[in-house]
Amino acid sequence: MKTRKSSDINAIVRKYIAIKKGNIDRHVNYCVSQTNLTDVIEVATKAIDDRNKRHNHQCRISKLKLDSFAEKLKIEEIKIKNVKSFDDLIKIVESVKCDGIGELAIYDTATRIGSYLNLFPDKVYLHSGTRIGAKNLLGSLRGKRHLNISDFPVELQHLTASEIEDILCIFKNNFKPE
Repeated sequence: MKTRKSSDINAIVRKYIAIKKGNIDRHVNYCVSQTNLTDVIEVATKAIDDRNKRHNHQCRISKLKLDSFAEKLKIEEIKIKNVKSFDDLIKIVESVKCDGIGELAIYDTATRIGSYLNLFPDKVYLHSGTRIGAKNLLGSLRGKRHLNISDFPVELQHLTASEIEDILCIFKNNFKPE
């Protein structure tokens, strides 16, 4: 496994905290502000905020595909309402994915719905940039789809799984081997 200097990782964590301080996620907040789960699913899958702006992670997915994704996921509303963990939630979201809906859209959708349900990841899910960041930081991932917080250097272990996921994505190139 690769190792980074503790001071490098601590500097990245400090920079992340400075960037995130005071920056709200409008998309998550808009989902949380909905009055019912049906609306949450609609808003979350379509990746829109209170200004009807689509999240930049999902901007390349056609509106038609996001609409189809929303309709399929709304059919699973009763299952979603009864989930007890983020892991169960993301499995439901993934089970209805359609063409053009990738692992980042699945994770983001589950995160938005999970915030409404007060369900948050307890492990770091790997997708797109997070997979690159994790590979750069840790080396081979051996096809893993998620990692435990304990798999990361101690300097990251005080953070939530979502924060580690965010750091891996934002700072993926900072973790490149020297």
